[in-house]
Amino acid sequence: MKLSQIVSSYRQEHGFSMDVFAKKCGVSKSYISMLENNVNPQSGKPVVPTIVTLKKLAKGMDMDLDALISIIDDQPVDISPISNLTFEEGLLLKKFRLLNSSGKEKVLDYISLLANSDAHSKNTESSAV
Repeated sequence: MKLSQIVSSYRQEHGFSMDVFAKKCGVSKSYISMLENNVNPQSGKPVVPTIVTLKKLAKGMDMDLDALISIIDDQPVDISPISNLTFEEGLLLKKFRLLNSSGKEKVLDYISLLANSDAHSKNTESSAV
């Protein structure tokens, strides 16, 4: 079964809207739509989720990653390792891994808030120079 079919079937069988299912998985509603249509609207190419995204989807569907991967047919997955981290990025990652799931969620929420804030974005820094 294709990932698009798995996601769509699970969502419909459980009566979840895209928005509710996206929140349950920790991804955006637009990403769920891209998965179900198996097309990235910007590139027109099929969606290639990362292993991290597959793990989020599996958790949202109350299964483990191995179970999800075992039922997916012919789904390319981006398994690129994280490389070329700066010292600060590596330190952040090490500390992040020490947190429990609640702490990790809080950090991710805070990072999203900072990334969306004009005061902390690269666009503001580059335009100020």
